[in-house]
Amino acid sequence: IRKVATIHDGDIYTKGYVDRFIKRFEKLGGEVVLNTVINKGEHNMTPVLKAVVATKAELVFVPIFNDEAIPLVKQMRKIKQLNEVALMGGNALINDPFVDAVGNAGTGMFFLSIAPSDRTPELNQLVQDFQDNFGESPQSTLFDFGYDAMNVLIYAIEKVAKSDYQGNVQIGRKALRTVLYNTRQFKGITGVLNATK
Repeated sequence: IRKVATIHDGDIYTKGYVDRFIKRFEKLGGEVVLNTVINKGEHNMTPVLKAVVATKAELVFVPIFNDEAIPLVKQMRKIKQLNEVALMGGNALINDPFVDAVGNAGTGMFFLSIAPSDRTPELNQLVQDFQDNFGESPQSTLFDFGYDAMNVLIYAIEKVAKSDYQGNVQIGRKALRTVLYNTRQFKGITGVLNATK
């Protein structure tokens, strides 16, 4: 594959994913023939898919979320010129609702994601607690990273939060950022965490 079309939804997460992908793809000798944006909540993907057809892309990289990815994947597979074009999503699409919704249209799709963490006893307990509380398994493969991120944030808030004489809680942004950036040796479910800027 030498030609790629990328589609993101303009937010910092999906755009950042695309930017890093493009940098690496071009370094490997590939050509980005389309780098475009769709609106959040968009369900008519015909215009963007027609643009992909015109580029003769060999791969479409879409690190977007279920709401936009489901109609994009289903509509893409109905366009004859795109039937043989490879399709790659990000880790946000590695979930049961996405797989169930796209059905056969997702067959052969690739996903770019970080490796899941090791199944430690602590992680197994977290999964069990989730199942006990919500009656189902976590739907995202990255829920454990989200769990750790939230715990680091709670840790930082507890360090900097102050109450005024009326009992109002105040959290200084700069102080919070400083504690977050200086977090070291935080024992998380995914391992020992050290923050970087």
